[in-house]
This record gives sequence, structure tokens and C-alpha cells, in this order.
Amino acid sequence: LRLLPAREFPFDPSARDAFKARFRERFPENLNRVQVYRDVGDGNATAGIEYYLPLFFEDTDDLFDYLPASSTVVTLGDPLAGAPDVWQAVVDRYEQLRHDIEHPRLTPEELFVMPDALEERLAARPVLGRGPETAGIGGQQFIDQRDLPVDQPELELGVGQDDPTFLGRP
Repeated sequence: LRLLPAREFPFDPSARDAFKARFRERFPENLNRVQVYRDVGDGNATAGIEYYLPLFFEDTDDLFDYLPASSTVVTLGDPLAGAPDVWQAVVDRYEQLRHDIEHPRLTPEELFVMPDALEERLAARPVLGRGPETAGIGGQQFIDQRDLPVDQPELELGVGQDDPTFLGRP
């Protein structure tokens, strides 16, 4: 297990070299005009660098890759209802900005989970949801926590405490 610092990607010299190699491969244009490429080379994690996260890794994962296949996903309402609109907004924004040669963009498919893929990932797991929409993705509906098929611990959030972790015990 490798724990990373407060950012989502490694930023040591070898990671920066790998980033630059992938950047050159992905965007072979005149790199002297690309500020993010120069900043990473100089060891500066510039603003917006998270939109280049895939270039720091051979492969990237999403939340579902970290969950055991038997994990139950609990939703409130339809987790897919807004996905097409959000995806369209992401694609529209990409189309507006993709021609800027000083700020080259990765495609939405390289950065985000597409709605169809999200639906597939949810359908592959047990889903408990509040509302009838859940049945549409193969899930089980519940009305409130008393309807959940597992015992729920009593949890209390320690808001305002020095350590605002869950204080309640089952």
C-alpha cells in the first residue's frame, strides 16, 4: 500500500518525468507554450493540475475499483437521474475549451465515468435505495433505515469537537 501526500498524485521527480513523457505523447504540439507542462517540469503543482491526473499514472481507477464486488451501494433517490445532464455539461465545456493550444485538454472520457459505465457499475452490485427508482437498476427499495436488511449502528457525529469523528458505538 502506498499512501500519497495531500494531493491525489505522486509528485516526486520520477512521477514528474512520467507525467511529462505521457503529456508529450498525448499532446505533441509546441510544449514551450504549455504552462502546466513547464510548471510540472519545474516542480510546481499548478492550479488545475487535477485535470491532468491520468497523466501521472499508467492506469486510473474509480471508486468502484476500490470496493469489494459484494459491497452494497446505498443511494437516496435515483443515482443516475442527473448523470446525462452532468455529462452533457462536461462535454459542452470540453468542446468550448479544447482548441486552446496553451491549455490542452484531456477528453471527458479520459477524466470522468460516463453515464453508461456508471449504470453498468451500479448494476453489478447490490443497491439499496430510497425511492422506486432504485428498482430500475436492479436494486432493493427501502423507506427509511428501519427497512434496511442489516443492523445499523447508532452513530453520532461529534460536530464542534476537536476530533469530529463518529462518536456513537453500536
